[in-house]
Amino acid sequence: MSTVPDHFSQSRSLSDRDTEKNHGCKEVSFDVGDPLDATQFSRIRKWYFTFLASMLVLNATLASSATSGILSGIIRRFDISSEVALLSTSLYIFGYVLGPFLWAPLSEMFGRRPIYIISYLPYICFSLGCGLSQSVASLIIFRFFAGVCAAAVLVLCPGTITDIWDARRRGSLFCAHYWWVYREFNWYTSPPFENLISGVLFIVMVFTLPETYRPILLVKKAEQMRKETGDHSYYAPMERDGRSLAGVLRISFSRPFRMLFGEEIVFLTSVYVAFVYGLLYLLFGAYPIVFQENHRFGHGVGGLPFIGLALGCAIAALVQVWDAKRDLKTPEDRLLITIMGGPALVAGLFWFAWTGTSNVHWIVPTLAGVPLGFAILTLFIGFLNYLTDVYLAYAASVMAANTVLRSLAGAGFPLFTKQMFENLGVQHAGSILGAFAVFLAPMPHLFVKYGPAIRARSKFTS
Repeated sequence: MSTVPDHFSQSRSLSDRDTEKNHGCKEVSFDVGDPLDATQFSRIRKWYFTFLASMLVLNATLASSATSGILSGIIRRFDISSEVALLSTSLYIFGYVLGPFLWAPLSEMFGRRPIYIISYLPYICFSLGCGLSQSVASLIIFRFFAGVCAAAVLVLCPGTITDIWDARRRGSLFCAHYWWVYREFNWYTSPPFENLISGVLFIVMVFTLPETYRPILLVKKAEQMRKETGDHSYYAPMERDGRSLAGVLRISFSRPFRMLFGEEIVFLTSVYVAFVYGLLYLLFGAYPIVFQENHRFGHGVGGLPFIGLALGCAIAALVQVWDAKRDLKTPEDRLLITIMGGPALVAGLFWFAWTGTSNVHWIVPTLAGVPLGFAILTLFIGFLNYLTDVYLAYAASVMAANTVLRSLAGAGFPLFTKQMFENLGVQHAGSILGAFAVFLAPMPHLFVKYGPAIRARSKFTS
């Protein structure tokens, strides 16, 4: 997920500015109330663009589990095993691993709007190809490329929110955005319905979503001023950056890995977020085992226990809105709510594990979803906000690194969920996950204590 551009820093040294002034060069900037400045959009427009971007993410995210609801039909049609059928979900998510490395640098070269368009149209086409596939190989290939294209909106939506909202509102908006996505995430929608919604969203996006990326908007302002005044000394910082697309792509592919394995904060938070993200996908395989196999729920009501997860996410969103009112003096202040998420995850996992048997009333494991949903959202949003604040100038690379690790977890966890819970049993399988959660739980506390010292010796921190 990308929030702030890596490669086009707007800060310039005083000596550089003096040199430009002596040569008659005029660097453009936004004035207060400048209509081209995305941060000056009216509040109604900001909310609309946030809603539209969130709808694009919601649609792409729901598509990741679209084949889960028709898995038995895929198995019968192509006469394949359940493990092969699950590849239709796993490879879609694996597309999230590669997508950010392509779309993030392209958005930093050409802006958000063109990338929204050139990625979403192929996404629709590949999704249609899935429905028309005559073999399991073509289905899996189309799903993979659909995931690569869908990754664009995962990268661009946080960037759009960052472009138009200030830092104080950004935290609560990220939380509201992901709560809405995860609240709807458990509903399996049919692929034809997904394609219909995708087509409608694409048309609305083409005609209503403007460019919001600040460096590109400054380029447009410089072009406008040169045209209006006839003075060609006006320029935007990006016009003199001197970087080629090949250079930006090279940095985009190398820097995330250098930061992932060279920055303690990036590596440790990415491991925690990857576990939480993989756990979310694992639960979509574990819930049917607990409620449909153990408690004999039919397919029609088998999704109702997910209400517990949705309720937990809603509580987390409300707490995040309350927390956003605090004055944040350091990036570690973002971790107050995250500290609560660690114990909640441990409690939820052991609760679910040891009440998920047929001799315990179904409402008990359903209620375990409340602390699980609360923990998943608070840990996910808290750590992503923390990474954004710590690595403000390099947030695109940090989010790419984080996306790689969590997408690998999201793609891998469903492949062993069924075997793990059926061979070990719900109690022991859930306890193993709970033990990992216990091991990771102290991490927010450690960053609160040692985070400032770690940031002080990093060359990438803001």
